[in-house]
Amino acid sequence: MSELINHEVVEVEQALIDGGLPAAEVLKPCDVHGAALQGQIDTSAARPAPDGHSVDVFRHAAVDAWQRVRTHLNAVMDKEEQILLPMGLGRLDEAEWGEIARLTPEIGYCLVVPAVTTRREAPAPVRTRFVRAAGEP
Repeated sequence: MSELINHEVVEVEQALIDGGLPAAEVLKPCDVHGAALQGQIDTSAARPAPDGHSVDVFRHAAVDAWQRVRTHLNAVMDKEEQILLPMGLGRLDEAEWGEIARLTPEIGYCLVVPAVTTRREAPAPVRTRFVRAAGEP
């Protein structure tokens, strides 16, 4: 893939929208586009945003927002590590953890799928404490 100029990406996306593809469909794979185009977009001709310019303010706001998200996420992870997980280890027996291991792939993960999963066989099913919403199988 040859180098692209940053405005070309936007022009191609706009052409797709103008051609009848719904904007939501064009924007859906943005992460894939970003990964595929990483290092391929030539920004050398882009002029820098002066201090106080709207673009400069936006960049600083975005960095600040990410720092706040990171701080909050770290706090949540600390609580899980220091409170939730030790409490779970103390309150649930191995049969219950086996049931959790058995049901987790069906229920799913939050944010990411771990690279390492439980390797042991789950013991015989036990009474579950999970409550399903009305109408769920």
